[in-house]
Formats: sequence, C-alpha cells, structure tokens
Amino acid sequence: MTNNISFTIDQSTIQYVGTDLVRPECVIADSDGSLWTSDGRGGVSHILSNGAQKFIPQEIDGNKVPNSLPNGLAMLKDGSFAIANMGTGRLEHMSRSGKTNVLCDNFKDKPLGIVNFVLVGPNDNLWFTVSSQKKDFMAGFKQNISDGYIGVFDGKSVRILAENLSFPNEIRFDTQNEYLYVAETTGKCVRRMKVLDDFRLGEPELFGPISLGDGFPDGIAFDENGNLWVAMVVAEKVIVITKDQEIQTVFDGGVPLKLAEVEKNFSAGVLERGQMTAAKGSIAPLTSSIAFGGADLKTVYLGCLAGNRIASFRSPIAGEAMQHWI
Repeated sequence: MTNNISFTIDQSTIQYVGTDLVRPECVIADSDGSLWTSDGRGGVSHILSNGAQKFIPQEIDGNKVPNSLPNGLAMLKDGSFAIANMGTGRLEHMSRSGKTNVLCDNFKDKPLGIVNFVLVGPNDNLWFTVSSQKKDFMAGFKQNISDGYIGVFDGKSVRILAENLSFPNEIRFDTQNEYLYVAETTGKCVRRMKVLDDFRLGEPELFGPISLGDGFPDGIAFDENGNLWVAMVVAEKVIVITKDQEIQTVFDGGVPLKLAEVEKNFSAGVLERGQMTAAKGSIAPLTSSIAFGGADLKTVYLGCLAGNRIASFRSPIAGEAMQHWI
C-alpha cells in the first residue's frame, strides 16, 4: 500500500444521496449499503441503498424531545445510536424506532456544555467532545477561547480526560488504539494524544502543521493506509494529512471571496454565524464530516451543516472500517 495522495476529485463526478434532509451534519455508512444521518428536525434519517428514506424522530415517553439537535452519531453493537445532542446539551441513546433516554447531562452537577461528537472507543466506552462550556455557540467559537474537553462515559459516569482544547470536534482512534486524534476547530489543527489506558491520555501533540490554513477542521476519518482525512468547514475542502504528516487537498468546493471575509472576521474576533453560512459552497454546503462506505469502502460521503442531501465521490483508497462494520 502507498501513502501517497496524488489525486483530486473532479467535481463533475460528484453524486448525491437523499432528499429534504435537515442539517445532516454527521453521516454513518452501514455495511448493508444504507446511510444514517443526524437530522436537525430532532432525530435521525435513514437512507436505504435503494434510495428510500425515513426520518425517525427522537421520543421520550412518547413525546418529541424538546430542543433536540443531534450532531455527532455513533452506532452501537445492537444497531442503536449514541447521540451527541448539541440542542439539549446531553449524551443520549436512541433506538432505531426513536425511543430515547438520557445517558448523561452533567459533570459534577454542572451542564456538560456544547456536546459535539461521540465515538465508541475501547471496551465499548463512549468517548465524546464538548466544544465549549459557553452557552452560546459563537461565544465559544473564538481564537482566544479554549474551554473544550474530551470526556468518556463508561455506562455509569463521566470522566474528563483532556481539557483546555480549542473547540474540539470529531475524534478518532487509530487502528491500534495507540493514539486518539482530535480536530480542534478554532485551533485550526489536528492534535493527538497517546492512549495510556481506558481512562487516561497523554499530552496533546500536533499531527500535521500548526495551522491547516483557511477554513476550520471539523470531521475526520482514517483511510486503510492510516492517512487522516479532514473536512474543512466553511472552506468546503477535504484535505488529507498523510502518515508522514504532509498535507494534500483532494476536494475544494469553496467560495474564495466569502472565505477570505470569514477568515478576516475570525482573526478580528467578530465572526458571526451568518457570515459563515454566507460562505457555503453548493456541493456539500458547510462541509462537516466524512464517512467511507460502499461494499469496498471507497465511496466517500460528506456530511454538511447547510445542505439537504449528501454528496459523495469515489476514492482510489478505501476507508478504515468503522467498529460497527467489524
């Protein structure tokens, strides 16, 4: 296998899956060919391999979950989901029928914060990110704020394993579970921490350059060669950090002038949410996540914050199989 990334995606080859989705931020590709996405209507959308789709709303005791805004999803062994719910500020569990229960909503009697992403880790513990402890999203989305953290839920309680992070977003373990990688969105970088045991991490170290450039790293996923793919939200790019920590851009659907305005305002500390939305591209608007799927794991699906369908393209390199495939 080669680690060389020498290809770019021809935008004319982009295909689309799904219709009328709402904020499909996170995409899970299932081994049966279907897709599951978080949905801003307060639940999960299921898109079958034949194109049929169904929205499954979250419910507690038969009632719709108030303020639900599912962000990160993780599929558990029984096919149900762990949800990082940015709207409720909770870590939740949802069955495939929508029945929901709260796993955790506080740490030491304080709200968790902006719960962003959840991942099944070693020994089936749930690892999750809280991007900021600010109540307002944009109040935490600043260069000078580093109050995010990585926690782990063992089924009973939460432990915080890494703190003072700059808007931590998606996290991934490498194949050997040797390191945990985190996209620090407002830090504009990816860092990794050595996994010391189930509930301890080493000090963060950079993986790749100190800055990944314009845009903000959001979703990350490994390919089968150990290269890390990064969705750069607002820049509308997919870049790859190779095992040798070199950077290659494989997809660019950005709007340069609008992106430049976002970068200027972010540096000045005056960035507004509407300015980010105005910079969205047309292919995967506000590109947010990456999922490898298809029978050969060579179809790349792009989650997005401002679109209503899922863009996809074919990769010459297969993705690393997620835990729910194994």
